[in-house]
Amino acid sequence: MKRLEEQEQKYSAELDAALTEYTGLREQAQSVDPVQLYETKQTIRPVKEQEAENRAQQVYGEKYSPLLMFDSKKTVSRMLHEDIERQAVRRMVRQTQKEQHLNKRKNKGPER
Repeated sequence: MKRLEEQEQKYSAELDAALTEYTGLREQAQSVDPVQLYETKQTIRPVKEQEAENRAQQVYGEKYSPLLMFDSKKTVSRMLHEDIERQAVRRMVRQTQKEQHLNKRKNKGPER
């Protein structure tokens, strides 16, 4: 039990460090296209989540809880404000599509 508590503290500290690094990278990413950044993160995320889940299973063995892992993923998502980000990206995509549609109509000119 003591070993598990020590590992939990270690991984908690690693998570805090990763979140701090993420915040810094997020600030740097302000000049990057948000839609492209979101799509790239969505491509990378499943692999990284699976790696983390596999590692947790190795560390906790029988004590591993899929439900706790699910809750942890949700907590991280909330901490990273991913729902807000997802909604913002969807708005941007819709706005871009709307503008493209309007530009197509303008470029066609009046129909006869």
